[in-house]
Amino acid sequence: MIVKERDAQWTTIRKLENRAAGTGDKLKRSACLSAASRLSADSTTQQACDLIDQQFGDSDEWAVLHDLRLRVQGHAVQINHVLINTSLSVVCLDTRYLGVGLDISENGLCQIVGSKPRRTVASPVNKMAKDLRMFETLLNSSGLLPRRLGMAQRAAFKGYVLTCPSQRLAVKSTASSDAVAVHPSDALFALLWKRDTKRSTMLGKRLCADDLFEIAAQLVDHHQPVFSSTLLDHDSLATDQTRRLLKTAA
Repeated sequence: MIVKERDAQWTTIRKLENRAAGTGDKLKRSACLSAASRLSADSTTQQACDLIDQQFGDSDEWAVLHDLRLRVQGHAVQINHVLINTSLSVVCLDTRYLGVGLDISENGLCQIVGSKPRRTVASPVNKMAKDLRMFETLLNSSGLLPRRLGMAQRAAFKGYVLTCPSQRLAVKSTASSDAVAVHPSDALFALLWKRDTKRSTMLGKRLCADDLFEIAAQLVDHHQPVFSSTLLDHDSLATDQTRRLLKTAA
């Protein structure tokens, strides 16, 4: 089930641009253009969303949340995609490198493979490890997880950085956590279904689809959009000048 789509919808970007073009308020125009620009540059792509939706969107056993932005203990956390299933396996996905390969050395140096020349980037493994810790803190401290016999149920957390199946993937670093891994996208989805089956057998009881949706929907309540929804509101027909005229006439 798809509980949250990405914020950077084409229709939303176009609405923001139209609001900017149609408003006489310079501050609102600037805010609309800034919001449209940030959405256009968002790292959660429609291609990645479609790929994940094809695998998990129609299943009642998985809740899918795209482009989740959170603030946990003062830290900003952005996760491209979150998957939660009925056995409380929580999977965070980084799809920024879906079209390339990665080469991660023993000292943690990360380079993009498939672009010429190679480009060095900040380690997505380190970022995922940090985001995963923050996300686990939020779930465990916010009361979102269901309770059984007076105790909150435990969730299993895992983070994956996805790469292109046709590009080279070399991960020599041992600095990453056991909770984070790098995988070609085509190999990951089968792994998730297999891992879920094993965990479900161990736990015995699964959540129903309604309970799973409720957990995911409460997570959406914690989402912090990149712009205020009031930017999409139409400007009032009453300008400052007309307000003054109405006040004088009264």
